[in-house]
Amino acid sequence: MPGERIEGDIVAPRTVSEHPVWSYFKACVAAFATAILLSGFFMDSNAPAPFASRIFVNFVSGIVMMTFAPLLLIPIRLLSDLFRLVSVPRGVSDILIGGLVGSLMLLPAITEGTAPDPLAGCFVVGGLLGGFVFWRARGYPGLSSHHHRMADQFGAALDKSRQQL
Repeated sequence: MPGERIEGDIVAPRTVSEHPVWSYFKACVAAFATAILLSGFFMDSNAPAPFASRIFVNFVSGIVMMTFAPLLLIPIRLLSDLFRLVSVPRGVSDILIGGLVGSLMLLPAITEGTAPDPLAGCFVVGGLLGGFVFWRARGYPGLSSHHHRMADQFGAALDKSRQQL
């Protein structure tokens, strides 16, 4: 059940029973897992020994990333207030905030004046997906009924692809 009609074509968000912190945690896990999964396509692995060490490095990286996740709340809150101030729609702002936070991985290359490596791009994509996961967990606030169905279909496709992994 997508929500209830308020006025015009705007639909009230689904009833969300979970705490925003839990939604944020799920978004961070989705973003980090996506970034690590995508980074595997850019790392060469020809032998089993490097594969085992990469699994360990990715596992440790995930733990480190989840440790830093609470620190990201400060820029996320500032970006959220900024997007609300300039009237960016809620779903777009959540997804863009995720992508902007993921783009923090571009900073080392930008400050060095070099081209960013593919791993940084993986984190941008992971951040965009994490923003969508957060928005979805909050019940798609501010979405019209037509777009609500499209977002549900995209979410269902993500669920199906996740189950196939």
